[in-house]
Amino acid sequence: MTALKITVDNQQNALMLMKMLRSMSFVKEIVADLPTDKADNQYDGLKKILNAIEPGTMFSEIKDPVEWQKQIRNEW
Repeated sequence: MTALKITVDNQQNALMLMKMLRSMSFVKEIVADLPTDKADNQYDGLKKILNAIEPGTMFSEIKDPVEWQKQIRNEW
């Protein structure tokens, strides 16, 4: 028996590929390393990032928030 490891760009494509592979008679087993719920995993990832940032340092480079917003709007 021969094993393959395939990496795809997103979960939707992975699920589609798994469905196609299951329909093939010569495929004996599919082992998937997929996140259980995309929304939960994104939330957990964002939570980890935000918790890693020291309090009060996230927007410390913005000295004048009103002026900063004006500049952002002008870029549009």
